[in-house]
Amino acid sequence: MIEYLEGEGEYITGVDIYSSKTGSWSSMESEWSHNASLCPGSRSVFLNGIMHSLVLMNEIVAMDMEGKRWRTIPTPPSDEFGFIHQTQGSLFYLDVHNNDYYKLSIWILEDYDTDKWVLKHKVSTLWLFGGKKLRFDQGYKMIAVHGTIH
Repeated sequence: MIEYLEGEGEYITGVDIYSSKTGSWSSMESEWSHNASLCPGSRSVFLNGIMHSLVLMNEIVAMDMEGKRWRTIPTPPSDEFGFIHQTQGSLFYLDVHNNDYYKLSIWILEDYDTDKWVLKHKVSTLWLFGGKKLRFDQGYKMIAVHGTIH
């Protein structure tokens, strides 16, 4: 559920969860400590029974599918534009630097319990796309992440 607060924008105020086991829906009020507002154009990631969504306060909000565990995960130490994905059972955060729109950083959430992010790679998007000057925030949209974790 998303609520529009006059002058403040849209915030997640609760969730509706469908159970394929019972064939029914359940509704729950948000248990995050603050009003969470989804990042425009971002996608959510379902990983290990938990739904993860990127919100505007440089955080990821997460909840299990029974609505019993709610938590907030800080994003890696970056003030940059980013998004989340998952591959090989791990949550990834990718961002582009404000000063260099062609530099992509790839972070992995190495320890879910302590929210420890590890920078795995920095790569030039010019190199990735064969010299094409595609800006991460404007020129293309990432639809999948696949790779080997080293």
